[in-house]
Amino acid sequence: MDLGTSLEELFNFLDRNNFSVLTVDLAHLLQLSQLPAHHKDPFDRLIIAQALAEHIAVATRDALFQPYEVSIVW
Repeated sequence: MDLGTSLEELFNFLDRNNFSVLTVDLAHLLQLSQLPAHHKDPFDRLIIAQALAEHIAVATRDALFQPYEVSIVW
């Protein structure tokens, strides 16, 4: 996959803009186990579970995120 930039530049951008890595923890997995099956993609479901558990927004245009009542930016 071509990101149009080097990984070093990407990491620098993330650091300059106060982004952080969100690891998967038990609270996220518990939230994931309780999600209804509106969305079939396991990675998207994990993102949804993390957003709900952490009370954070998701940047997406995927309409299948909406039934989960997660805060969406975009």
